Amino acid sequence: MKDDPIHCSILPFNPFDYWDRSPVDPAIQRDAFDEVFEQLWDCLNAAYRNREDRWQAVKIIIQAERLVAEYMEFGCDSFLPLQEVLHDLFRVERRLFIRRALLCREQDRPTYKEALKKWDCDADAADDFRVVERHLSEGRALFEDLRQRCKA
Repeated sequence: MKDDPIHCSILPFNPFDYWDRSPVDPAIQRDAFDEVFEQLWDCLNAAYRNREDRWQAVKIIIQAERLVAEYMEFGCDSFLPLQEVLHDLFRVERRLFIRRALLCREQDRPTYKEALKKWDCDADAADDFRVVERHLSEGRALFEDLRQRCKA
């Protein structure tokens, strides 16, 4: 897409023979990986500093996952570690969103509930929800214990 902040100028296939699926030269894979990783690093750093658009980092992660998946389809297996890191980053962002949803004001719950349906996009979604719930309940218990000790 033209508005995507991350792109790669290195083609993982021979443009004159699109159907040729021979292994991608490791040097080409390395160059493509370096180009994508450098852009991703710069874009995510800028996105995490941007407090006005909380979704910018998520959008970048999703777009980068799509780009990496395209290169993986052509046999660029050097992108596998980056694909795993992007998936983990997406899960972190989802957990932060779930935490905000669980702690939001009552009048904001329908909005969060509708948005959470969109985040339920893979097998890890239910696990992320359970983890956030557990962390919040354990944190609440620790805080209550601390409060009791301070009163004593």
